Amino acid sequence: MRTVWALAGSVVIAGAAFAQPPSHTPRFSEIVAEHFESWDADHNGRISPTEIDRACVNSAIRGPEAAAVAALKRIVRSEKYELPPLTREFLSKSSSRTGRHSTPRSIDREDSTEKVSGQEAHADPAAPSPAPAPIPDFQGRYSQCLSRIEKTDRSLFRENAPPATDHCHQGPLGDCFFVSIVGGAVHHDPATVRSMITPLDGDRGYDVRFGNGRAVHVSPLTDAEVAISSTTADRTGHPGGEGLWLAVLEKAFGTLRITDTPSRYSTESATDAIAKGGSTSSSIQLLTGHQTDRIPLKRQFRVWNPDQTDRDGKHLSSAAHTTRPAGDLEDLEKKTRAGIDRALRAGRLVAAGTADEKVPPGMSPKHAYAVLAFNPDTDVVTVWNPHGNAFHPRGQPGITTGYPTKSGVFEIPVKDFVQVFNGVTLETDRPIRGHARG
Repeated sequence: MRTVWALAGSVVIAGAAFAQPPSHTPRFSEIVAEHFESWDADHNGRISPTEIDRACVNSAIRGPEAAAVAALKRIVRSEKYELPPLTREFLSKSSSRTGRHSTPRSIDREDSTEKVSGQEAHADPAAPSPAPAPIPDFQGRYSQCLSRIEKTDRSLFRENAPPATDHCHQGPLGDCFFVSIVGGAVHHDPATVRSMITPLDGDRGYDVRFGNGRAVHVSPLTDAEVAISSTTADRTGHPGGEGLWLAVLEKAFGTLRITDTPSRYSTESATDAIAKGGSTSSSIQLLTGHQTDRIPLKRQFRVWNPDQTDRDGKHLSSAAHTTRPAGDLEDLEKKTRAGIDRALRAGRLVAAGTADEKVPPGMSPKHAYAVLAFNPDTDVVTVWNPHGNAFHPRGQPGITTGYPTKSGVFEIPVKDFVQVFNGVTLETDRPIRGHARG
């Protein structure tokens, strides 16, 4: 018979110590039951998007409650689902069920349509309606948000280390047009990006000054804002392991957008102002104060299909869209080589975007990428995906199988580049006039 002793938070059995089970982490439904009334500010029995926004920016809401609010924010901001009123009953029941379906409002990725390289991609209105999608996974989103809140290093830069591209990960915002440019900037000149942010004493937040001269004060990030922003993963892959600097830049950019066009971005949450897309050109102008040039690689055309009908057999009046090369492929290759090489040699930022069409495995459509390097000897371009993903092609790398990717970085031959990407945006040495806007 073994003797059991309880010692200071552990259980000892025959000399061996075992940590006691962790304290209970409340489920999403439990958080809803406890805090629904405080979120429902107008006491009408349902949570509105405005009430969720106010909860997201409330610094007094922390931990599991903030994770639940962030989960609601991510799901409501998504255009994927047509949700019923967010009542206590609906949230409590939905968070404990799986397999039910609702009608998505678009076929875009979770949070928004992304606008890249100056063109915004939308779901084709003439395409067949997508199959019903599962109802939102409230519990799953809550768990993700809580993990991020608990693991994020709240220092601005971890151990005073400079920011690095391979630590950046675009979060649930549709702001690839911004994160890709930030990643390109820290790849070329991390010290300049770091100097943009000045932390203030006494938990007063940050002062941010972008390269175009625009300055903005950013209040400290709330727990919910940490959960819905982009992250800086450390070498072990922990989200937020390299500090808050990327999320601070996102909040600063969103704050500027609200300041510049309050009628368009009437929101409590600065992240909303960058969640619906933008252009890599405006992001480059914001970070550098320089104008941009663009090399179009594809053009979009409307193709009429008289046999295309809707579910009821009615002929659709709108045409489908397709893309075609913007010119002779050899000429496009020459322009791309010359433009990218010239810009990178001068230390300028370069970005590329994909259209809303099929792309190689491991890549994303309607998405922005940073161009990091060009090797004229091998005729290969090095590109960075702000998702920070890893990918291993099955077979010989190429357009059909994709390209080996680590921390979002992959190499692609110029002959493939001009067929895969929609266009290239190049920073110039020409200063912008006035203020760059998102």
